[in-house]
Amino acid sequence: MRLRNLLLTSLVVLSALAVTIKLFTVELTYPDDPSIALAVRGEPALNNRLTLDGKQRFSDFHTLLIDENAYLGQTLYRGITAWGWWLLPLITTGLLLKRRTER
Repeated sequence: MRLRNLLLTSLVVLSALAVTIKLFTVELTYPDDPSIALAVRGEPALNNRLTLDGKQRFSDFHTLLIDENAYLGQTLYRGITAWGWWLLPLITTGLLLKRRTER
């Protein structure tokens, strides 16, 4: 029973983290440069990829990391922002409802 409660609590935390990542981070790229940056945004938004024009720079944003071609964890980040941010909360809600009906 304790392990099940720990699992559900972990899923709730991961779900909240996935939604936060989706809403408050963005990938920054240039149209003609392979460099990529991951940055924090000030306002929540659903768009997670931004191509900068010639006037904007990575330093104009609160960048978390910058890499030449790809950064470590890029596939995980893209998975979270593509489907993980809504799938994890959906699964968590289903498990919580199932647990509640079993009592």
